[in-house]
Amino acid sequence: MNDDLYSGISHFIFVSDSITCADVIIIPGSSRIELAKQAYYLFNKGLAKYIVVSGSKNKKLKDTTEADFLKQSLTRKGLPQNSIIPERKARNTYENALFSLRKCQEHGINTNKIIIVCKNYHAQRVKLTFASVFKDSKIMISPVCDDSTITADNWYKDKYKYMIVMDEIKKIGIYMQKNEHTLLNPL
Repeated sequence: MNDDLYSGISHFIFVSDSITCADVIIIPGSSRIELAKQAYYLFNKGLAKYIVVSGSKNKKLKDTTEADFLKQSLTRKGLPQNSIIPERKARNTYENALFSLRKCQEHGINTNKIIIVCKNYHAQRVKLTFASVFKDSKIMISPVCDDSTITADNWYKDKYKYMIVMDEIKKIGIYMQKNEHTLLNPL
């Protein structure tokens, strides 16, 4: 199979930015411990003073929200509780962005520059969605490869990985159509 055939999709989906100091780190809802580990690493490097963890119930997490799971993971590593702000209502990527912005506003946290820690194959949808909500912010994506081991170099070599990436492309299209008024003319 010709790897060059898929390079455009890989380049589009797998976003990774140079990370500099920011006002806040945000983890959009997840049950993946890898995301908490990456946020912990960035926080300890002094790249932000706050972490917003977002997400409501998730069937993979029995009796807790994604936000509480992530907060608990971070506090177990020793992060101060007052640096971690949970947002427990978001059910999708758009709500992760919208409700995280509201939490930052409620807590007086600037959002000029934000770092978002997300799964690597989810990075483009996260960046587009957060850019539509955090319209005046510089958004930096710090992607994480989770235990699915999906990467820009291997997603098209395995049917399961291929389907996940194709589903992401489909979701980007759905988000663009569904939220056209928001994505094209941010709030």
